[in-house]
Amino acid sequence: MLKKFVLGCLALAALGSISSAYAKDEAAMMPPKPVENAVLESMVGTWQGQSNMMGTKMNDTIKIYWALNHQFLVTELKAVAVDNANNTYEGMGMYGIDKEGKVKIWWFDSWGAPTVTTGKGVTQNNELIINDSNSRFNEVRSFKVNGNEMTMHAKGSMNVNGKNEPFQQTVVYKK
Repeated sequence: MLKKFVLGCLALAALGSISSAYAKDEAAMMPPKPVENAVLESMVGTWQGQSNMMGTKMNDTIKIYWALNHQFLVTELKAVAVDNANNTYEGMGMYGIDKEGKVKIWWFDSWGAPTVTTGKGVTQNNELIINDSNSRFNEVRSFKVNGNEMTMHAKGSMNVNGKNEPFQQTVVYKK
């Protein structure tokens, strides 16, 4: 009983010292200033285009916006097959960037946890270039905005039924 009491007091004391350390450094408790990056900023908006997903023509709508104190760029994609409105794909990406222009990305989609991709990238020459992958897929993807057009280029490979299939695609989206 005494042992539990002493351990409990030690735990409370440790929590108290951690809390007071944070309270003393208010700057450590403040979120960073909003991210400023011209390339990512140019991507913000709603874009529409037509892509090819595994041989199926899709009408894509992409909504891109800043979230979480302007720290992450969020991409919401909805793709609907041209010839069958019941054939859809949805994805959501989050892009974070540091002061040096290094990007970290996470992509989630309607195919679930096995297809979550992670990657890294950079912004340079008015372009976002990322390299992302998961256990079945890898690619280099780029986004370049020119006025009301955003060109996405992807090149990589995907494991389909045990066979590595290369792919390449360029899509021009309009705002």
